[in-house]
Amino acid sequence: MVRAAGIWYNSAMKNATILAAALAALTCAAAPIDRAFLKGLVAIPSESAKPERVNEAMAFTRAYLEKRGVPCVVERDGPRDILYASTRPGKVQDYLLCVHLDVVPAPDPKMYEPRIKGDRLYGRGACDDKGNAAVAVQTLVSLLGKASVGVIFTADEETGGLTTATMVKRGYAARRFALVVDAGAYKGTIAQKGTSYITVRAVGRGGHSSQPWRLDNPIDKLVDAYAKFRAAWPKPTADHWCDIVSATMVSAGEARNRIPDTAEMTVNLRFVSKDGVERVCQALKDVGLEIVNVVTTGGPVSSDPSAPEIQRLLAAMRAKWPEKKPSLNRMLAATDARHFVDMGVPVAIIGAEGGGAHANVEWTNLRCLDECADLLETFILEAPAP
Repeated sequence: MVRAAGIWYNSAMKNATILAAALAALTCAAAPIDRAFLKGLVAIPSESAKPERVNEAMAFTRAYLEKRGVPCVVERDGPRDILYASTRPGKVQDYLLCVHLDVVPAPDPKMYEPRIKGDRLYGRGACDDKGNAAVAVQTLVSLLGKASVGVIFTADEETGGLTTATMVKRGYAARRFALVVDAGAYKGTIAQKGTSYITVRAVGRGGHSSQPWRLDNPIDKLVDAYAKFRAAWPKPTADHWCDIVSATMVSAGEARNRIPDTAEMTVNLRFVSKDGVERVCQALKDVGLEIVNVVTTGGPVSSDPSAPEIQRLLAAMRAKWPEKKPSLNRMLAATDARHFVDMGVPVAIIGAEGGGAHANVEWTNLRCLDECADLLETFILEAPAP
C-alpha cells in the first residue's frame, strides 16, 4: 500500500480534517474484488427459505477464503451454516464486519445468471448483499497478517437476522468497531429504528350475517378501535425519526356469510424510543384491543457521531469520494446492526452503490465495490494504536 508522505500534523487542526488530507494523498492500492468469485456467488440461488442453498453459498465462500490462507470457522444454527472468517484466529477482532449471503426469491431463474455490462453486474443478490460480501472477502484477503479483522457471513438477514444474533451470543465481537456492509453508498449510517410486530385481537359474538343486530361483530370492533388508536397516536415528525406504527395484516372470518367470533390485526412498529413497544401496547389496550403476541426483532441503533472511529470513517469516505460529499445519516429501516448494540463499540452501516434490491432488475457497481474494498483496507490499516 502506498502511504501519504510529507504531511505534517498540526495538533490544532481537527482530527477529521487531518485524516481526510492524509487519506486523500493515498493512491488506490488495494486489489480489486474478484469478479469471478462474485459471479459464482450470485449464481447460487441462496434464497433465505432454502437453507441448503444458503449453506452452498457459505461453502463456496469458505473454500475461496481457505484457499488463500484465511482462517474460517463454521457455526451451526438449526439447518443453517454461519461462516466466520478472520485475519487472525479468535472470535474477537479489532474490527468486525457483517454481510449476508441469503437473498430474496427471484421471479425469474435467469436472475441467477450474472452478467456484466460496463461497470455493473446484474443478478439477484448483486446489490443485496453479495457485492458487499465480495468487498468483505477482499478485505480479509488483503489484510491477512496485517490487521485484526473478522467477518460474519450470516444466513437469514432477509427474514430477521437471527443467525447474526446467534453469533453475537456465541462470543463473536469487535474490540473497536462493528461495520455492517449492506446498504447506503457514499454515506455512513449510524442510527436505525428498532422493529416490533404486535398482534392484537378483538372478540365479539359471531353468527349469520343477515342479522348483524343480534351479534357483536369483532371486525367492526377491530376497525373502530384501530381508528381511535390512530387518531390518538402522535403525528410523525417532519423527518419521520419517531415511533411509526403501520397496520400490515388483518385476519378474520371463514365464510362470506358469517360474522366471526374474533378478528386479529398485526401492526409493525418502527421505533426510536426505548419504551416504544410498551407505549404502543398500552395505547392499543386503551382502545379495547387484546394483545395476542409481541415479537421484537431488535431495538434502535444509535452510535455517537463524535466517536473517533465514526469520525475516522467519515474522513476516509470524504477522502475517497469528495465529489459525493459523504455524510452520516439515519436509516428508517433495519439491518443486522441491531444485533451489535450491546457490544460496547460504535456500530455503522456502509455499502457499495447498487440498485433494484428485491426488484426484478438488481445490480451493483463494480467500480464502487473496488473503491469500498480500498476504503476499508486504508481505514483499518491507518487505525491509530489503541
